[in-house]
Amino acid sequence: MQSTTCEQIMTPNPDVASMDDSIDDAMKMLFHGNYRHLPVVEHKGELCPTSGNPLYPQGKKKLKGILSINDMMNILSKLIKPNLIEKANMPSLREFGRLSEKLFVVMETDPVRRAVELMAKKNVGSLVVVDGHACMTGIVTERDYLRKVILQGKTSNQVMVKDIMTPDPLCAETEISVSEALDMLSHGFRHLPLLDASGKMGPYHVASGKRCVGMLSSKDIVNYLYQQ
Repeated sequence: MQSTTCEQIMTPNPDVASMDDSIDDAMKMLFHGNYRHLPVVEHKGELCPTSGNPLYPQGKKKLKGILSINDMMNILSKLIKPNLIEKANMPSLREFGRLSEKLFVVMETDPVRRAVELMAKKNVGSLVVVDGHACMTGIVTERDYLRKVILQGKTSNQVMVKDIMTPDPLCAETEISVSEALDMLSHGFRHLPLLDASGKMGPYHVASGKRCVGMLSSKDIVNYLYQQ
């Protein structure tokens, strides 16, 4: 890891938003680019003739900040008012989509490397963690891996999932509306396991007696609201 440079793993020439772009424009870029972060520049201006980098027009650095999915969530949670987004017409999470397609499971005793490989293969940012009885005990996310493995100088083969997972995470039920899920996610959460009393498949959630049938992310909510 220490021999790997940022240049080797970065996303080159990313799309950028300007400070003059509207929230709708930023949402469009996040949605169509499938991004979670968007650099924001003062003005999009001319490209630097030497580097061709839009962040440094005419050789002058103009990067002003980074807009994230979480920032967008906080903005949207404040905009959900009758005259902007009709809360009453928002569907329940049960009608939201095929949430089970984003539900992937890893064992507590699996090495973290297996969890990371599964997230990369399925292009997801979180997994449900289960014990030997197929009961849900937590979730593990990319952030858990970065903070509790990489930053601690450990390797993913040395650590088990149960050592870095978030135990007993906040969950949502499929009966709640999209706007209620937005409220929950706007408090700093990025992933919500979804529970359903009528679920036939999925890990068993002991505390509620329900099944975990899907995983909802803040990105899912932003993408949904953009398409409305």
